[in-house]
Amino acid sequence: MFYKIISCFLFLVLRCTGRVRIEGKENIPATGPAFIIANHVSAFDPIILFLITKRPIYFMAKKELFRIPVFSSVVKGMKAFPVEREKLDRAAIRNAIRIMEKGELLGVFPEGTRGDGKTLLPFKSGAAYIASQVEAPVIPVAIIGSRFLLNPFKKAVKVIIGTEIRRNASMRESRREALDNFLQCQEDAVQSLLENNVE
Repeated sequence: MFYKIISCFLFLVLRCTGRVRIEGKENIPATGPAFIIANHVSAFDPIILFLITKRPIYFMAKKELFRIPVFSSVVKGMKAFPVEREKLDRAAIRNAIRIMEKGELLGVFPEGTRGDGKTLLPFKSGAAYIASQVEAPVIPVAIIGSRFLLNPFKKAVKVIIGTEIRRNASMRESRREALDNFLQCQEDAVQSLLENNVE
């Protein structure tokens, strides 16, 4: 219920004010699991991704957010779950895999932290590992201008949803090589969306 309330509120505030423009919503599967990967430049990014589909999106969020009174309840209500960024958080990875095994949408910012909006940071290997564990499409998303979401004098935020990526491992590749190549494929897909939509 909380998720539906906040989603409706965000739709009214952001879409109806014209501050967010979305392209490619048809690339989000109507049913079944999918792994949504996006660049990360602003604290608004998870909120903006609420608008790309009517389906709930589960997010990994840094564990520190769950220690803030009241705000932690909001984060949980937005279907986020904690991840420890300083190390390989196996519990968070298992949780992420379970979510997709249930046929849900999982959203991840593979850079692991916010970038400067100009240069895409190297993707963390966990993104490729999670995506490799479940038979589900990987959907690349580029978010442009989210740092200026609340500034009416700046251009509206642009969200571009790309076509799905599927793992295509060669029989000659080792498991490590296959994951590295899959990760690079994900990074290249988001980078391409960013480069092709610079205004």
